[in-house]
Amino acid sequence: MEQLAFSLWVYDLITQPIIHYAVGDKPRQYASDIAVQLNCALRPERPFRFLIEVKRRADLRANASKYAIKFGAARAAADHMGGVFCVMDEKRIRTPYLQNTRLLRRYTEQDPTSNVVDILQKKLPEQHLTVDQALSFLAKEGLAEPDARAGIEEAVACRFLNCDLTLPFDDNSLLHVRPPGAFPTIEEDPILRSLREASLESE
Repeated sequence: MEQLAFSLWVYDLITQPIIHYAVGDKPRQYASDIAVQLNCALRPERPFRFLIEVKRRADLRANASKYAIKFGAARAAADHMGGVFCVMDEKRIRTPYLQNTRLLRRYTEQDPTSNVVDILQKKLPEQHLTVDQALSFLAKEGLAEPDARAGIEEAVACRFLNCDLTLPFDDNSLLHVRPPGAFPTIEEDPILRSLREASLESE
């Protein structure tokens, strides 16, 4: 899942981990979709490992009995590793957050290069403004529109600017200029919120 690779809290991600179980005295195995470990062991009240199955809703409804034993084995495996099991369907995956992740993730794969954050933190600390308003302000500061827009996107991707990425990201998106040194909390991460909600539904 692309959203997991975009999360600041994901420490490790393994695709298709093998789960061993038995039906009667016959050994069985199947590959779940993803196992995730989060970098939040200092928050013991929250799960920091997830075993994730990705399925379409129609498939889940049509094959509920087929998946019951496998998902039971996955819950046991997740519990054994100190985590939780959850099923993610297309309603939780194909969201505006996925589109925003695809737009912004490239900025997290390199060190920040723009001075947009420095300008906004110095001139507009703790302010709320739209992307369009930020572009207008940065234009007055001498930044060309393409550079200013890329700088805003980079700042949002690196979490220097707070923005609700569960909504479509466009010129009307509301930005919050974080004070220097402020770090987002795990509660702000949309995909981790969704995983926690899905884990409760999968119990």
